[in-house]
Parts: sequence; structure tokens; C-alpha cells
Amino acid sequence: MTSMGRLFDRVLDIAGALVGFLVVFQAIAVAVNVATRFFFDFTIAAVLGLTEWSVVCMAFLGAAWLERERGHVAMDAIVDRFHGRSRVVLELLAVAVGLVASAVLAYYGTKVSYDMWVAGTHDFFRMQYLPQAYVMAVIPVGGALLFLQLLRRGWTAATSRQDRAEPGEAGDA
Repeated sequence: MTSMGRLFDRVLDIAGALVGFLVVFQAIAVAVNVATRFFFDFTIAAVLGLTEWSVVCMAFLGAAWLERERGHVAMDAIVDRFHGRSRVVLELLAVAVGLVASAVLAYYGTKVSYDMWVAGTHDFFRMQYLPQAYVMAVIPVGGALLFLQLLRRGWTAATSRQDRAEPGEAGDA
């Protein structure tokens, strides 16, 4: 693996660790909020907004890491029926669809984040002190990371010699 590949893997590892931290944060924040409401009859106003926005962060930062780990849902009942070149073509088709989707997310996420930055948009219902552009910026970052990871997966599928032969062809044991 190249040094750029290792660096990219490190970025994905950091994103995955951040997602793990956000899961723990959500559990603790909600538990504390429930306890303060039950025992002291007040809620911590920021908890709802922080937990809502952390779900957005978890989805977009975790997508590329999960793709690298091959954790996304696949229709194994269908995919397992394909072998050799047809399976590679199917994988490349899935990668192409993912590339288009992640490129759209990166492009429009950048556009929306920039527009919110220029307009100074805030979430006045939950977190008035935090510009929404900061939170929305995770969408193009996550989209770009997913795009790069899908490129890597597509390249690996296209250049791999493993599982190329159709069943019954020469070289099939």
C-alpha cells in the first residue's frame, strides 16, 4: 500500500473513532438529560440539538470508513450468484452508482454549506450560537471521503486478478 493509501486509511480511522466518540457522547448526554429532568425538573437545552446534529455527523463521517470495512448492506442472495467477470462488472456498477451519489453529496453539500456561511444561517430552534454551515460542512467532507474510498474500491476490483475466471473456464479448480 502506498503512503497516500496509508494516510487515507488513517483519516478514515480518525473519522471512525470520531463516530464512536459521538455514539458514546449521545448515550451519556441523553442519560444525563433524562436524569436532570427526572430529579431536578429541568432539561439541558443544548442536548437535543447536539444529539440531532451528531447523527448527521455520524452518518457522513462514518460512511467511508464503513465502506472500507465492507460493512454496507449488500444483497448477498443476488451477488453470490455472480462469479468471475460478471461479478466484477456488478461490483463496478455498484461503485459507479456510489460515485455518482457521493459526488452529488459533496457538490451540493459544499454549495449549501457555503450558502449558509454567506447568509450566516443559525439553527434558531436548537443551537443559536452555532452557525449551521459548520455542521453542514460535514456533508461535503463525508461525501468526498466516500467518493475517494469508492474510487479505491473500484480500482481494486478492476485491477484484481482474483475471481476473474468464470466457473468451468480454464484455471477453475
